[in-house]
Amino acid sequence: MEALEIIKNRGIDILVTDIQMPKLSGMNLIEKARENSSLLKVIVISGFAEFEYAQKSIRYGVNEYLLKPFRSEKLLEVVNKARDELIKEKNNEQRLALLRAEMSSYINENKLNSSYNWLIDDQFFQHQSLIM
Repeated sequence: MEALEIIKNRGIDILVTDIQMPKLSGMNLIEKARENSSLLKVIVISGFAEFEYAQKSIRYGVNEYLLKPFRSEKLLEVVNKARDELIKEKNNEQRLALLRAEMSSYINENKLNSSYNWLIDDQFFQHQSLIM
């Protein structure tokens, strides 16, 4: 439960968890952590090579599944890979937000120009003078 409080209060980007933990299973922790962050990268450590755990990991969107024992270099490698993916996704989100803002501005500008053009259109004024 302490891990869940840390996740909620600190807004972590990469979660490294074991499948088997005393109070909260790794899968339950992942599920609850995902509620706080859609970009969360998850690395699961397990002593179990059972297919069921791998299937659950896929369902929960786990980025890496490391079987114990493993070398510390391997853990560092997968953490760095997760970090790089996270940076790329955050950059893409920022670019997308900028594009949306530019597009919104462009659309609003074009609406204004269209309205303005309609108001100064000679045919509009000619039509109005015929009606009056």
